[in-house]
Amino acid sequence: MTTFLNLREQNIVRCREGYRKQLSDWTLLEWAGAAAGEMGEAANIAKKLRRIDGGFPGNAGEPSRELLVRELGREIADVVVYLDLLAAAAGLPDLGVLTASKWNEISERIGSPLRLS
Repeated sequence: MTTFLNLREQNIVRCREGYRKQLSDWTLLEWAGAAAGEMGEAANIAKKLRRIDGGFPGNAGEPSRELLVRELGREIADVVVYLDLLAAAAGLPDLGVLTASKWNEISERIGSPLRLS
């Protein structure tokens, strides 16, 4: 089972060995920009899905809804990978720890009993 900790460990190694890049080779702004670029790609796919779901005509030759949903998932995964590298470059813990901490903070603020561990 893949966890955010597992992602962090392998992400740093793949970055270094596969891309020949150290985390410090890019600034935090560059890592954030890479994540934002992938999010932009995801948003573009979501826009296409909205057109399909709203009954609006799409562009000729546009992929099917099923293919677009698969592509959306791939772009979301790209965002997560870059966000993890951004967090690592900033010296932050893995995304699981960060997410649970923020989730629990918001749950407490809104009076929800739900907590992540």
